[in-house]
Amino acid sequence: MHPGKASDATLAIETNRLFDGDRMLGPRRVEISDGRIVAVLAAGHTLESDSTVQLPPDVILSPGFVDIQVNGGGDVLLNE
Repeated sequence: MHPGKASDATLAIETNRLFDGDRMLGPRRVEISDGRIVAVLAAGHTLESDSTVQLPPDVILSPGFVDIQVNGGGDVLLNE
Protein backbone atom coordinates (compact mmCIF):
# COMPACT_ATOMS: atom_id res chain seq x y z
CA MET A 1 0.00 0.00 0.00
CA HIS A 2 1.20 3.50 -0.75
CA PRO A 3 1.13 6.14 2.01
CA GLY A 4 -1.91 8.36 1.73
CA LYS A 5 -3.77 5.92 -0.52
CA ALA A 6 -6.73 3.90 0.70
CA SER A 7 -6.97 0.34 -0.50
CA ASP A 8 -9.51 -2.43 -0.24
CA ALA A 9 -6.94 -5.00 -1.40
CA THR A 10 -6.84 -8.20 0.60
CA LEU A 11 -3.96 -10.61 1.01
CA ALA A 12 -3.74 -14.08 2.48
CA ILE A 13 -0.56 -15.68 3.81
CA GLU A 14 -0.60 -19.46 4.14
CA THR A 15 1.96 -21.15 6.38
CA ASN A 16 2.64 -24.61 7.78
CA ARG A 17 3.69 -23.15 11.16
CA LEU A 18 2.50 -20.01 12.89
CA PHE A 19 3.73 -18.66 16.24
CA ASP A 20 0.99 -16.46 17.70
CA GLY A 21 3.10 -14.97 20.48
CA ASP A 22 2.18 -17.72 22.95
CA ARG A 23 1.94 -20.99 21.06
CA MET A 24 3.28 -22.71 17.97
CA LEU A 25 0.33 -23.60 15.74
CA GLY A 26 0.03 -25.88 12.75
CA PRO A 27 -1.11 -24.88 9.26
CA ARG A 28 -2.86 -21.51 9.21
CA ARG A 29 -4.10 -18.87 6.80
CA VAL A 30 -3.70 -15.23 7.84
CA GLU A 31 -6.11 -12.85 6.12
CA ILE A 32 -5.01 -9.20 5.79
CA SER A 33 -7.13 -6.28 4.62
CA ASP A 34 -6.00 -2.66 4.34
CA GLY A 35 -2.72 -3.54 6.07
CA ARG A 36 -4.35 -5.16 9.13
CA ILE A 37 -4.84 -8.77 10.12
CA VAL A 38 -8.57 -9.50 9.99
CA ALA A 39 -8.55 -13.27 10.57
CA VAL A 40 -6.33 -16.21 11.43
CA LEU A 41 -7.95 -19.36 10.11
CA ALA A 42 -7.17 -23.05 10.22
CA ALA A 43 -5.82 -24.44 6.96
CA GLY A 44 -8.58 -25.10 4.46
CA HIS A 45 -10.77 -22.21 5.66
CA THR A 46 -10.72 -19.09 3.52
CA LEU A 47 -12.16 -15.65 3.17
CA GLU A 48 -12.12 -13.90 -0.20
CA SER A 49 -8.60 -12.57 -0.92
CA ASP A 50 -7.18 -10.74 -3.93
CA SER A 51 -3.92 -12.69 -3.68
CA THR A 52 -2.38 -15.49 -1.65
CA VAL A 53 1.23 -16.03 -0.63
CA GLN A 54 2.27 -19.58 0.26
CA LEU A 55 5.31 -19.58 2.55
CA PRO A 56 7.96 -22.30 2.13
CA PRO A 57 7.37 -25.35 4.38
CA ASP A 58 10.28 -24.62 6.74
CA VAL A 59 9.25 -20.99 7.48
CA ILE A 60 7.58 -19.97 10.75
CA LEU A 61 5.24 -16.98 10.48
CA SER A 62 5.35 -14.93 13.68
CA PRO A 63 4.50 -11.46 14.98
CA GLY A 64 6.91 -8.77 13.87
CA PHE A 65 8.63 -6.31 16.12
CA VAL A 66 9.69 -2.82 15.14
CA ASP A 67 12.41 -1.11 17.17
CA ILE A 68 11.50 2.58 17.29
CA GLN A 69 14.24 3.47 19.75
CA VAL A 70 15.91 6.80 18.97
CA ASN A 71 19.22 7.69 20.57
CA GLY A 72 19.47 11.05 18.91
CA GLY A 73 19.52 12.94 15.67
CA GLY A 74 20.56 16.29 14.27
CA ASP A 75 23.70 16.34 16.45
CA VAL A 76 21.58 15.96 19.61
CA LEU A 77 21.79 12.96 21.96
CA LEU A 78 18.55 12.27 23.78
CA ASN A 79 20.00 9.97 26.45
CA GLU A 80 21.53 12.69 28.66
